[in-house]
Amino acid sequence: MTEEQFQYFRAGIFDMHRYASSLNLPPLPDDATFYLYSNRDLAVRTFARVERRSLEDARQRFDSGDWAALAGLEPKNERSAWILVNLQAFGNLESWSYMGIAAHELSHVYQYTLQRHGRFDTTHKEVRVIGPAWMQEGFATFHPSRSLAMGGVVPYQESRHRLIRQSQRVDVELEDTETYDGLRAGPGRYDMSAMASELLAAKAGEEALITFWTLLGPDTSWQEAFETTFGMTVDEFYPLFEEHRSAGFPKLDLPDIEPRIPLAEADREALIALYESTGGANWENSDNWLSDEPGNRWHGVRTDADGRVTMVDLRDNRLNGEIPLELVNLLNLRELMLQDNQLRGGIPPELGEISNLEVLDLRDNRLNGEIPPELGNLTNLRRLHISRNGLSGEIPSRLSNLTRLTSFALGGNQLTGEIPAWLGDMTNLRNLHLSENRLTGGVPDNLSNLTHVQYFNINRNRLSGEIPEWLADFPLRQLFLNDNRFTGEIPEELTESTELEWLWLAGNDLTGCVPATLREVPENDLHRLGLPDC
Repeated sequence: MTEEQFQYFRAGIFDMHRYASSLNLPPLPDDATFYLYSNRDLAVRTFARVERRSLEDARQRFDSGDWAALAGLEPKNERSAWILVNLQAFGNLESWSYMGIAAHELSHVYQYTLQRHGRFDTTHKEVRVIGPAWMQEGFATFHPSRSLAMGGVVPYQESRHRLIRQSQRVDVELEDTETYDGLRAGPGRYDMSAMASELLAAKAGEEALITFWTLLGPDTSWQEAFETTFGMTVDEFYPLFEEHRSAGFPKLDLPDIEPRIPLAEADREALIALYESTGGANWENSDNWLSDEPGNRWHGVRTDADGRVTMVDLRDNRLNGEIPLELVNLLNLRELMLQDNQLRGGIPPELGEISNLEVLDLRDNRLNGEIPPELGNLTNLRRLHISRNGLSGEIPSRLSNLTRLTSFALGGNQLTGEIPAWLGDMTNLRNLHLSENRLTGGVPDNLSNLTHVQYFNINRNRLSGEIPEWLADFPLRQLFLNDNRFTGEIPEELTESTELEWLWLAGNDLTGCVPATLREVPENDLHRLGLPDC
């Protein structure tokens, strides 16, 4: 877990705590402790302890990848809660997504605390005394949407629209998700559960979602607790929800809990410049732009407690024009995502002055010219995605300053020169994408330092030399070397990898053999090599 990710998780926990306090939720103990592990071994040991498993069994489950996040209370110590997050299950996320994950898990901690249960058993195939799976996960998915709205991170209506879109993919009824087997059987079911929770909250008040857990006990079944809390039986609720769903989830009467912080004037002027420079009147969605609404209610904009813009996300929104220089005045901007539009012209060198920027995503536009060396000043950058434009020239050496990058994507341009050896100093990289350019030379040995890379794509260039053996030492899942000018023998260690899901080598002049089992993987192109089986 990076420092940035840790801070996002921490912020999500605080937002959820503030929201819970607003509902008069019984507070957690003053000395409650949360463990957010970045050290794998420590996480495995905690997992073994709280799940009462052997260390080896815990290690296997921890590495299985079949879980995303877990939470609970320490055995025999309800003052210590634990949250474990499997970052590999999520990949690269926006900041608010990390905050939502933390809030979701803290919501579970509150559930466990209120009904005095260390952790829900999420493997059961029947409904236990604690109630249906859709209630457990639905409440914990609904609460973050409200808590992040209260914190000024994501407007609730925007979160709600996202939940509705996912819910519309579900083709079963809510009662089919009473068990975790049913809840996890298809996409969108957690989101549908959140919409059911919203309906309950609108009928009985948000506090009722808390009251339910306090009523559970040896003398009160979950069905009795449901009827007492919501004034109807669960069998009466199911058809009510299906009626609500068939109507398209119309807006419900829930209190507005979003802060109304006005935009800082300098940030407002910068956003207006973006609107005017990119044909805002013709955008797919320009809700509240140019209005007097708080910045968080402008489509795709996030602001902090001072009204300064922290994120602009206008991906796939029909922006057509040039990126305005005025964006440099967004001093607190952390994420600028303008991908999948029709932006043209060059990348303004002035973007290199936005020192807090962590994500810059301009891929899939019509940008041209050279990559500004000034982008090398963005030393906080974690993701730089400018693939599939019309950029030319060599990769600027000043980008070597971007040592925090986890994802570096320049593919699908007209870049020339060699792959810079200094890329090997970006030891945090997980994703390297340089494909479909005009790069020449070999693969620098210094890239052997990129020991965390899982996605390595340099295909469709003019690269030559032999395929480095050290690529087999990477935790690669996808490797694309095809359609270059590589020669020599395919490294045996590479074809023996059990982690690779995609391996593309064709379109080179390679020798050796290919294991028959690897040829059979449909995602590979090894059948095009024309080499014998090993």
